Amino acid sequence: MNTNLSPPFRRALAVLVLVLVLWFGWTALLAPLLSLTSDRESDITALADQLAHLRAVITRKPALDQRTSTVDKALAAIGSFWTGPSLTAVSAGIQSTLRPAIEAGGGQLRSTSDAGEANEHGFRRVSVRFNIEGTVETMQRTLLAVETAKPSLFVESLIVMAPEISASRDRPPLLTVDLTVAGYMRPDAGSAKGSHT
Repeated sequence: MNTNLSPPFRRALAVLVLVLVLWFGWTALLAPLLSLTSDRESDITALADQLAHLRAVITRKPALDQRTSTVDKALAAIGSFWTGPSLTAVSAGIQSTLRPAIEAGGGQLRSTSDAGEANEHGFRRVSVRFNIEGTVETMQRTLLAVETAKPSLFVESLIVMAPEISASRDRPPLLTVDLTVAGYMRPDAGSAKGSHT
């Protein structure tokens, strides 16, 4: 079958085919390339913003280091950090600080033990657990010794157990106190580890 198309119809058909080829080329090839370029530009903008933020942080770092050093020196000047050749020595120092207060309050130190060591905010925390038998006065004197200790001490836990029945009404009841206190060392202090009871 042979059909003769009029020249205007052929031209219109050719234009339609050309438009379809251009549309296909645009959607299949050029549009994804342009989209890829746009995505890359967005990534570059985001990375440039991150780089500017990191440069700002790097610029502030010396000032932050200086502030940290100033605070660190101030804490050292007021005697807040424990020092010693080892964790065992620091633990013994903590015990020596509280033992006189316990005895002055009429209490008895039944046992002590290391309650562990941990890194906390850039410092080393040394914890010691005390098992004490005494009266309310013993507990008050011991807690006052913790509060006024130099270097500083902090109460981590405190458990007080009272007897159910008082043995004598003319004497205060004996309490059993389980006290854990902590002192802080500089990160580079007391590299040797040890334990004792």
